[in-house]
Amino acid sequence: MIKFIEALNYFMELENEKEKKQREEEMNNYDLTEDEKELVRSGDYEPWSFESKEETELEEDDYYYNDEI
Repeated sequence: MIKFIEALNYFMELENEKEKKQREEEMNNYDLTEDEKELVRSGDYEPWSFESKEETELEEDDYYYNDEI
């Protein structure tokens, strides 16, 4: 029974490591800063929770064009 529990713990650790690696890859795909990555690692946010880094230029026919400062 003890060997079964040890084996189960081992496989659970492997799964946790796999999930951590996938989370790190996902954070890299979203180009998060180190501060943002720490928030994701702590479980407070998801990688997609942060605003896009891309600046979008508004054109004259865009709805909010006149609201630019």
